[in-house]
Amino acid sequence: MLDENLPTYRFKTSSENPLNNILYFTHNGSDPTPEYLIKRPAPSEANGQYALGIFDSQNTSVIYAEVDVKPDWVAPTLSAAEIRAQNGNPPPKTPIIPDNFAVSLYNPDQAIPVKQQPGSWGKTGAWEFELPERSFKLPSASQIDQEDRPSLAELVPKDEMWVEKRARNPILR
Repeated sequence: MLDENLPTYRFKTSSENPLNNILYFTHNGSDPTPEYLIKRPAPSEANGQYALGIFDSQNTSVIYAEVDVKPDWVAPTLSAAEIRAQNGNPPPKTPIIPDNFAVSLYNPDQAIPVKQQPGSWGKTGAWEFELPERSFKLPSASQIDQEDRPSLAELVPKDEMWVEKRARNPILR
């Protein structure tokens, strides 16, 4: 059981659309409040790719981030016996998930690269990414601060994250 004093997000499937999830936030024993809406396209609209968007739960026209991963599709090679067993029909193509992709953040526009660290004998694979500690500009009355200039990416402090997949529960460290 989680400590109720820790900040916690919980997923709940939307009653209006089963492809959408609502992220509820709770902290210090507070009642869960809807913070974000995660939308996925219908499989018929996805065209062989993985996609989702993170929206504001109250104002769904505000998008915070989106992910669009386009896997490579390959036909598996079969032996002559396997081809005969399938009556000469070609097997369906299988996706090969790329070892890196980007998460697009908006306002200000940023791309967070996500890289796969493959697993090995006795070790599970993981996804690695770095998030800036502060992704949005602080409000300021200064004209210089309000200009739309990119900051030097090397100077922005970042938090490094790892997501490991073990059984059914991903581990974030």
